[in-house]
Amino acid sequence: MYLLILTLPLLGSLLCGFLGRKLGNFGGPLLTIIFMGITLFLVAFGYYEVVLLKSPVYLGGIVNGLGSWSLSQAFGLGYTSAGVPNGQFMSIGWINLDMGFIFDELTLSMMIPICFISFLVHIYSMGYMSDDPHLQRFFSYLSLFTFFMLIMVSSDNWLLLFLGWEGVGLVSYLLIGFWFTRIKANQSALKAFLMNRVGDTGLFLAMAMAVWFTGDLEFTTLFAVLPYLNNDVVAILGFLIIAAVIAKSGQFGLHAWLPDAMEGPTPVSALIHAATMVTAGIFLLLRFSPLFGSSLFLVWLGGITALFGAVYGYVQTDMKRTIAYSTTSQLGYMVLACGIGQYGLALAHLMNHAFFKALLFLSAGVVIHAVHDEQDVRRMGGLIKLMPITYITTLVGSLSLAALPFLTGFYSKDYILQMAFGTVGYGMGLAAAYFTTFYSLKLLHRVFFVPPQSKIVLDAHEPTTWLLFPTITLTIASIFWGYLTQYHFLSSLSGYPTNALIASHLPWWIDFAPLAAFLIAPFMIKTNYSLPTLKFNLYPSLQLANITSRYFDNGFLAWFGPHGAVYFLNSIAARLDLLSSRFIPHLLLFPLLIFILLIP
Repeated sequence: MYLLILTLPLLGSLLCGFLGRKLGNFGGPLLTIIFMGITLFLVAFGYYEVVLLKSPVYLGGIVNGLGSWSLSQAFGLGYTSAGVPNGQFMSIGWINLDMGFIFDELTLSMMIPICFISFLVHIYSMGYMSDDPHLQRFFSYLSLFTFFMLIMVSSDNWLLLFLGWEGVGLVSYLLIGFWFTRIKANQSALKAFLMNRVGDTGLFLAMAMAVWFTGDLEFTTLFAVLPYLNNDVVAILGFLIIAAVIAKSGQFGLHAWLPDAMEGPTPVSALIHAATMVTAGIFLLLRFSPLFGSSLFLVWLGGITALFGAVYGYVQTDMKRTIAYSTTSQLGYMVLACGIGQYGLALAHLMNHAFFKALLFLSAGVVIHAVHDEQDVRRMGGLIKLMPITYITTLVGSLSLAALPFLTGFYSKDYILQMAFGTVGYGMGLAAAYFTTFYSLKLLHRVFFVPPQSKIVLDAHEPTTWLLFPTITLTIASIFWGYLTQYHFLSSLSGYPTNALIASHLPWWIDFAPLAAFLIAPFMIKTNYSLPTLKFNLYPSLQLANITSRYFDNGFLAWFGPHGAVYFLNSIAARLDLLSSRFIPHLLLFPLLIFILLIP
């Protein structure tokens, strides 16, 4: 059953990709939807077995006779001629790598939003992309995206993790640039791919360090020897993993690719921002939580990212980019939760965020589809009467994002703020919560309540069932999921199981501080959307800096530094070049003479 969870999305991707012409525009996508539906059912059963019944499953090669189940036994392949189990992926020197998968509480908790949202996005795409001539290729990419994400979250060793990590980055490049005839789509895809190279480099170096100091690629080996490693080695390893997280999860500094990813189709935006790609970095923090514990650096990183994303979301006028910056902000909350040691809260917010963020993106896609692909909210308005169902879905998603009590977002975001009280992250997180409320209500106001701002909205109407079914389903999840799962995630997975006891000793006004944003929001909605710009004459005060820069930095220091060095080396190189006759035996003579002189 567990191997089917991994193989069905890959099978659907290959069949739709290679047999798409024979299956047709309806048959190929429908096949991937059926496979994703079966995968979701198996994941739900696995969640019941692993998480609720506390029965984790490990699939891998035979390890030291401990009775671990062999992958070769799973397929009934027996042994190779050399007597090595077929579950063994490779053997290099002292490193033996088994193709192993672990299905524990973290893995299945990640698989629920991945498969659930991927299944709904597949259904949604049947209506949204129905007129696209490359429909089979699109669905093949979607299923392949899901496959690599499932591989990553279920891996039990560095190599499989890196395979899934790289696969997710590759398919995101293909999906963001799906409309490859558009220059901006190609530029955005390339930007996302190159910026994620930074994170890929960090993860690769972390893997190399782990192999060098532990002699094994298994996570369990690293965790077992972690107390005996040098503190500097652990610090460098943690820094490299954080570099990977910053790039993949769009944290402050490497966040620019995330809003630019909006150039891809809206279903792609929903899948990337809600369940795959950006959550990969948070998963990395959760999987390697023993490396970090409580980290002040993560508190600062998460707080700054949350506030930065919320402020930028407030000043945006593009509907999809506003929601994209909200993703950056919410990912900052998850990193903040990891920084204070509340990894269960981070996982809870990751799951809750997946539902209401997918709802927001899919609802935005419905609106954009109805107004002839217009994304500027300043040209919308008056849609509440023309699209009442979409208004309700967008309202629930926005209020859940703003953490209105008794909606899904409240049950994790509010707890993160409470647990961060007393740290620098609380102030930044609270300010981010205020701006989140401001841009969420501003979006609703500009799209649905103000009078129509252009003629494009006059013929808007509700979409087909292909688009309404996913949004209505996610609306229900955005209302009830957080309430139904709050006690499980806030206790069993948290670094501090006594969260309720800690929260009871906080000041009384802590619970009401984020809600004050709803009282201020009406004044922020009607004001100018641009942040105020400071205008005053700086020229007189910059005269000294101008003189210093001209005569000292670019004069004295430059000629005794880089400019002088370049001039000196160029002059020496020009003189040495006069000794060359351009005759190949003569050119080979100089290295030979140097080699002879260096021999003792």
